[in-house]
Amino acid sequence: MTTTGQLSSRASLSTLLIFEGFSVALTCLFLYAAVARHSGWEGVTVGIAICIAVFIWWRAFSIEIDASELRYKSLFTSPKAIELRYITKTVRRIEVVSKSNHPPNRIEIYGTVDGKQVKFDINMKPFSSADIRKIERLLRVI
Repeated sequence: MTTTGQLSSRASLSTLLIFEGFSVALTCLFLYAAVARHSGWEGVTVGIAICIAVFIWWRAFSIEIDASELRYKSLFTSPKAIELRYITKTVRRIEVVSKSNHPPNRIEIYGTVDGKQVKFDINMKPFSSADIRKIERLLRVI
């Protein structure tokens, strides 16, 4: 599979705002309980840790497509790289309920790396709609 064009994308700001909004609200509730109700600072500490974890998770998502290679990174998977010419098939899947370890909104990549057949998923949920359309066009997704 060959393609022209380039893309360098990170998770969208709206993804961060949605998850961080819940985390900050939870932290504020714990802060209120600690200050007004004297219930202790453990909840605030946990809330701040959750806010930091959400930010780290958000920053970990990236996808790069150049003239010859696709590179994908996320927090909970090892970085993936495959030359575009070795991609044999790309399939877009959107499921209501995720099956096994697959993200429910994904692009499945099939191909060969170092002579071995590989299959991996790209979680599309964190990326903006415009970037998703460009990724689908560049990879000629089915």
